[in-house]
Amino acid sequence: MSHRAQACLALAVSLACAPSVPFPALALPLPAPTGLNVGPPPGDTPVANPPGPATNGCFTEYTGDASTDFSSPDAQALRDAVAAVAPGGTVKIAGTCAGAIDEGGSTQVARVAMKSLSLVGGYTPTNWSTSYPLTQPTTLDALGAGRVLYFASADNEVAALIAQHGVEASGDGGAIFAGGTLALTDVTVISNTARRNGGGVFVSSELTLRQTQFISNTAGDYGGGAYANDAVILEGGLFLNNHCLGHDGGGLYAAYTLVMSATQFISNTAHNWGGGARVYNAAALTGGLFQDNWARTLGGGFFAVGTLTLTDTQFISNTAQQYGGGAFSIGAASLNGGLFRETKPSRLMAAV
Repeated sequence: MSHRAQACLALAVSLACAPSVPFPALALPLPAPTGLNVGPPPGDTPVANPPGPATNGCFTEYTGDASTDFSSPDAQALRDAVAAVAPGGTVKIAGTCAGAIDEGGSTQVARVAMKSLSLVGGYTPTNWSTSYPLTQPTTLDALGAGRVLYFASADNEVAALIAQHGVEASGDGGAIFAGGTLALTDVTVISNTARRNGGGVFVSSELTLRQTQFISNTAGDYGGGAYANDAVILEGGLFLNNHCLGHDGGGLYAAYTLVMSATQFISNTAHNWGGGARVYNAAALTGGLFQDNWARTLGGGFFAVGTLTLTDTQFISNTAQQYGGGAFSIGAASLNGGLFRETKPSRLMAAV
């Protein structure tokens, strides 16, 4: 290792132990993005879905016969379908399933114990054939009384629904806790809180997010929007206005690797490192946007412990109070296209 590399490595270590500075209140004076398109990635054309009737109550279908199997004014129809469906099956959901109950030692809207399944929204009681989440929204609402979903283990998928108002007062995963791998597609995770990690979602294994939005979620420790203990794959989607109050990863905390394509991180904040996201290993980012994110120490937009590869990724108006306003990487950094603009105090800092 060269003397210069040794000096840079020493600098990175010393920065991690730098004296703390006061953390501002949650209501940070972050400017609102102007002229920003937070819709589909460039080249994607929104599809106009046919309108569906307004749906009151909770309805589920799991047998595949296109007829409603369970209905309830609260979330009991969802719980009944989850209990009845065979491992590997699919539960289709329509309407609003609201309210959490104590089941299996935890409180949530619905608990999936020891089996893999798919939960898919966007239906109505008169249309179980095609999901249209834009015009036929499905909402799972914990009403602030517990989590939205609890997956004890196995591999599970959730698609085309809104998970909101989840609260985990002592542990991880405000909206969703997954003990195995989890894949979310076209899901909106909004206004959830966890005392520890993963204000929106906590996953013990691998996490895959496709066109999924995390909005206004808060964690007490790590991962304001989402926390994953293994590899993370992001395809499109948005992390907006998420916060971690204690440590790192305002929008996302990935404990292993990250592969990201066309995801936007906007106005997220972290108490220490990685206002937009923190990754504990190698990260490859393609075509994404980090704007108006804030970190108390390092990596206002993004922080990586391993190597960092940036391809056509934009960093605009991100702030770190110490180093790497746009991005900070302890490993080697590679830049291919992209943009760094109006970042404070420095655009990109890499220490190898």
